[in-house]
Amino acid sequence: MTKKDPFVPRQTNTALYMQLYENGYSVADIARVQKAYRVCCAMFNGRYRKTGRPFICHAVGAASSAAHFDKSVDLVLAAMFHAAYDSGHYPDGVQQAHRCTPQMAGANNRSPG
Repeated sequence: MTKKDPFVPRQTNTALYMQLYENGYSVADIARVQKAYRVCCAMFNGRYRKTGRPFICHAVGAASSAAHFDKSVDLVLAAMFHAAYDSGHYPDGVQQAHRCTPQMAGANNRSPG
């Protein structure tokens, strides 16, 4: 992909990790995203979009878009979990997003502005 090509969000975890690496994210930040991905896999296991694609692809695509437009790994994580509260599955009754990082607890509750 060249700078003249339009941005296409990555839809797989491996492609997202490569995007982060190529954009200069630290190894520690990529490790946080990998941990978040594993939590998302548990939350969205067996869930599909109306198109028939696995829901996890949507979460990865949102994280990829955030990484493309902003350098903050916290924003990348928030994008990955943006649908956790209304579409996530919590098999043990505990909100999984809170296990990834303490900042996730309030990430979706911030008001714009």
